[in-house]
Amino acid sequence: MRREEPMIDLTCRLCAGSGVYDFSPSKETCGMCQGHGKFVDAKAMLVAAIELAKKQREPVIEVVMGLVLQGVDVRGKEPGERFKAAQAFNAPGHNLLRYGWDAWELYALHEGVSPELALLGRSVMREWHSHSWGRFSGEVGFNAAEIMIKQAKDNPEKAEERWAFLLSEEWMVE
Repeated sequence: MRREEPMIDLTCRLCAGSGVYDFSPSKETCGMCQGHGKFVDAKAMLVAAIELAKKQREPVIEVVMGLVLQGVDVRGKEPGERFKAAQAFNAPGHNLLRYGWDAWELYALHEGVSPELALLGRSVMREWHSHSWGRFSGEVGFNAAEIMIKQAKDNPEKAEERWAFLLSEEWMVE
């Protein structure tokens, strides 16, 4: 009987499971898994990636995509199985765990943004990408992740109003 691969590979992608950062001449302990090589669960892996990105001042979405979501294989899985994978990250069931907007939603929820506002932010980022809204890159693009989260936390009503306006596409006829 063929053993099925897990949907979420909990091996640390930064050190490839070795526990040490191989690019360091002194073979220092991996900054993401702290030398363990694997994570106890998906949520721990996500939190470690977010904290690493913030510590190293790297774009959180890129780090989450490369070090976390690349280890999630939901291709060909039933919707119920995909939902379980999303739940492992404390993500809503609609989160596909594949795209930058999915990574942003995970990050926003981790940072304490309300689930409703995180969903709206995810939606506006997806539309920005899908429709090439270049002029809004600095506001709702992948590189604006921290700006969006700050806006959502500092003034959630204004963030909701702005993002809903962008999604309404009323700005196209102004």
